[in-house]
Formats: sequence, C-alpha cells, structure tokens
Amino acid sequence: MPKNAIEKIQVYQEKDYSKVQQTDEKTDSLYAMNIKLKEDKKKGMFGKVGAGYGTEDRYTGDGVLQVYNKRTQAGIAAGINNINKEEGTGENAFLENTFKSNFRIFYGGRGGPEGGITRRTYVNGKIQHSFSESDNSQFYNRMSSDFGYLNTATNLLSTTTNIQNIEGYKLSNLGQSRSLNNNTSNNLKFMYENRKQYGNFVNMTADYSNRFSTNNNFSETSVFKNDSTAISKSTNTSQSTTSSDNLNIFGFIRSNDAGQLKDPRKNYMLFFNGGINNSNTKSKTVSDFQSYIDTIPSDLIDRRYNTTNKNYNASINLNYDGFKPLLFGIYNFFNIDVSLTNEVSLNRSETNAMVTDFDTVTRQYRQNELLTNQNMVTNLQYRPGLRLGKSISKSVWEKYNYWLYVGAEIKYQFLNQKNESSFLFRNLDRNFTAFTPSLNMNFNYNKNNAYRIQSYLWSNVYQRAPSIDELYPLVDSTNRYNIIAGNPNLKAGIVKYGNWNFEISRAKMNTKSNYSAGLGINVNNTSNAVSDNTVYDSSGRSIRYLVNVDNQNTFSGNANARFSTNLDKKIHCRFLTGYPYRLM
Repeated sequence: MPKNAIEKIQVYQEKDYSKVQQTDEKTDSLYAMNIKLKEDKKKGMFGKVGAGYGTEDRYTGDGVLQVYNKRTQAGIAAGINNINKEEGTGENAFLENTFKSNFRIFYGGRGGPEGGITRRTYVNGKIQHSFSESDNSQFYNRMSSDFGYLNTATNLLSTTTNIQNIEGYKLSNLGQSRSLNNNTSNNLKFMYENRKQYGNFVNMTADYSNRFSTNNNFSETSVFKNDSTAISKSTNTSQSTTSSDNLNIFGFIRSNDAGQLKDPRKNYMLFFNGGINNSNTKSKTVSDFQSYIDTIPSDLIDRRYNTTNKNYNASINLNYDGFKPLLFGIYNFFNIDVSLTNEVSLNRSETNAMVTDFDTVTRQYRQNELLTNQNMVTNLQYRPGLRLGKSISKSVWEKYNYWLYVGAEIKYQFLNQKNESSFLFRNLDRNFTAFTPSLNMNFNYNKNNAYRIQSYLWSNVYQRAPSIDELYPLVDSTNRYNIIAGNPNLKAGIVKYGNWNFEISRAKMNTKSNYSAGLGINVNNTSNAVSDNTVYDSSGRSIRYLVNVDNQNTFSGNANARFSTNLDKKIHCRFLTGYPYRLM
C-alpha cells in the first residue's frame, strides 16, 4: 500500500465478546488499528502478469487482475504451464500471483514433483460484497462467490520390477505402463457470513462442481523364473470416461456474544453438512494373458463397464459450551472449559454396475453375471462426548510470552452398517461400538527480539469397520496378477493415531540472516488390522487372503531446516533442506 493512500491511522480498544466470562476477572479486550484511506484511494485496481520459457518446450504463464471499492472486491486469474506447477484452484490462484514468496515455497509454485508431464490450464474469478459497513472488525454481513475452471492433461510413462523368492526359485515381474489422462472441472462456490452482536452468527457455504475425465492406459507385465525362463505375459489396454456432479452445503450457527454475556448457559454451536454426489463411468478393457506353461491356460478378455454411483450424506454436530455454567453455576472449576458434544451422521452410497464381455462366437457383448450387480451401503453413526480444555498463558512486556492449551475429548462411537445387494451373500446388517477419545496440546513461546517456538501434539482413536469388498469381494478376472480373496470373519479395527510437530525460528528485527528448523513425527497403531497372506501360483499370479493381525504399527517422520542471509545489499541467499522417513 503506498503511503500517499493513507489519510490517518486510528488505534483503539474494542471488546472481544467471545472471551468474556461471567467471573470477577478483568474483561478481556484487544487493540485494533484502522487504516483510513483517502477518498480517491478507496477504489482502484492492481494486477500482475508473468511468463517463462525453457528447454524441451517447457513454459509457464499466469496473470491476475483485481478491482475494489468500499464494499466490493472482484478479481480474475488465469494461467497455463507444462512444468507440473500445481496452482490454479480457487483462492490459491490469487495467492500464487501475489508477491508473497513464503506461500509459493509451500504450495509448489516453482514446479511440482509429480512424475510425467502435466499441462495445466486454469481460469478463476471471485467477488466479495459487504452488505454493511462497520467500525468493529468482529461483526460483518457479507457474501463471496468463486468460479474456477481447470484442465489438466498428463502423460506418464513408468516401469516396475517386483522380485519374489519362493521355495528355492525366484519370480521376477517386469512391467511397463503408459497413461494419458485429461481432466476438466468447473467449480462454483458461494459463501454467506453474518455476525452480529445481538443475533446468532451464521455461516453457510454451498459448493458445486462438475468434472469430466478421459483416461487411456496401456500396461504390459512379463514374469520370469530365475531371470531366464519366461512363464507368462499379460497385456492390458483400457479406455474410460467419467462424468460427475457434486453439491455440498455446510456451515454453522452459533449463539451471539451478547446472549452469552447475559446467560452463559445459552452458549452453543451447531455444525451442519450435507451433500449429493453423482457419477457415471464408462470403460473398456482388453486383457490378453499368455501362459508359457501347460498347467495354466492362456485367454483373452474384452470387457465393458458402465457404472453409476450415487452418494448422499448428512451430518449434524452440536457443541453445548454452556454445560459448565449449567453444571457449576458461578464457580470457575479451576478455569477448565467443559462442554458436551453430539454428532449424528448418515451416509448412503448406491452403485449400479453393468458389465458385459465380448462373445467370440456370436460376435456380441453379453452380460457378465458374476460382476453385474446393484449394491447399496448405509452407515448411521452417533458419537456423544464430553470435551475438557484448559489454557495457561503469561506475558512479560518486552521480554517473553507463552501460551499452553491442553484439551481432551471423551467420545463413544455407535455405528450401524447395512449393505443391500443383488447378490444375497453380500446382504449384511452390522453394529459396532468403540471408545474413541482424543487429545491435543498446543504450545507457543516467543522471546522478544530473539526466537519463536511452536509445538503441537494431536492424537485420537477411531474405529475402522471392514468394507463389503473386504468381506465378500467381487473378483474381476482382468486383474491378472493381484486377486483378492475375501474373509467374512474380519473384525473391526481400532486405530490409535498420534502426530507431533515442533518448529523453532528466529524472530529478531533488523538482522541480515534468519533461520528456522522443524521436526514432525507420526505414529499409528492398529489392533485387528487387515493384512494379507499371499499365495503365488506357477504362472506368477498372486491370491491375497485377507486376515486380521493383532497389531500393525507405522512410524513416519520428517525434518527440515531453512537458512537465509544477505551477503550484501543486492545479493540474497536461501538454503533449504528436508528429510522424510517412514517405517512400517
């Protein structure tokens, strides 16, 4: 913002009603700064355009134009590249075209790491309008809308090698594949926000997307015994088109601040979510399996699929934060926040699959009775819980400040899963219950003009019910080398997940160099995890028999460090390194 656009700067104190409690403590407040612009600077436009070209016909180009007045902001962004740069979705398109280099580092604005070559073309438009002007930044009445068009075309060539040592001999699977994928999406998003001091806070978002994709894939796998004897070869060619429409509506309603001050027992927040998703996929697969041993016959499969999916979901989550004053009245209960949570969700998925095979005798496609099916699965879930939380903070002017929050949620999960199918053996009605608590801790420490420390710990427990395709799968014979045998006796797994992140960075003013370092650790333990016992036949084909194992553990971690310095007034250097690690 140029300095000649500013008329004056106002600094004032305003109450943060969301932090006020009915206790004898001093009313919490915060300072706000209002930058008042000159009348001729309250409307205008700005933008940016860039382009680049390199070797092997690689190119990139993008641009953005934004306009504004007192109540309305609007903008349009567009770009094209074939360097696997991942920009071009919604608000990210505008963030990518600003001069905030810190965002570009994390989002991949300098080129993505995906395999193959991806050409990406996008156009995004946005508008935001405020229905009222307010001198208090906590209250507003506004709407915003975004439209995005995105097309990606990917050309990917890959090779794989898989070696298995079986009973004194070695099987080598050598594969190569090529895929050409083209995806187009149109997305429209609308959001309305209304926050008043003497009325409920309302936030509602509607998101509609339409997608169309085409995929062409070719793969070839050869199996050798002891690297010399060819025993089988499989060639697969497939083409598919998919179209989908998705509509999701979500938001929340929260009790107003003035009402909470008058009667804290009325403090609540209601979250809601609902959606309808429809998709249709038409595909054709030609699979040619050639066996070079007498015990396994060769065959050719020419198969067509026409699959329609419909999904309906709805959920309501009610948090009652007035439970503490209702339970303890005017007593503070050691400054521990206590609230009740209730979550109800319903998910229904319908699949209609029509599969036909080419008959070489009649030269016609005939229905495949083993794969053609109708399936409907309904999940009804209820999760009541109790949430506890406490925060501790301290601040010494011009020396240091810190903040620590510890929260725990005690929840129980009730899940009913019902599967209805045109195949009688896939009809199920099951109930699951599990204790699913969670814990989170957040710590921030800032030493004035020195350094900043941030750390976050989050862990939870959830239940994973085996799917119908793990219990009673429909085996597609075009999957030559990976056949899954179901297990109707699989139990539900209990997953315990933990994540810890730590970061330290320099926070010193008027210095020529800066640094930061971070560490992240993820731990996952699953009891009754679904694993497999794999059996190979003489042609190299594998059959995976699914089983429950007592415990399955996964550990992953990452570390990163960043250092930047000014060698002189015109030269700036930045060094970045990172290391990921994963162990199962």
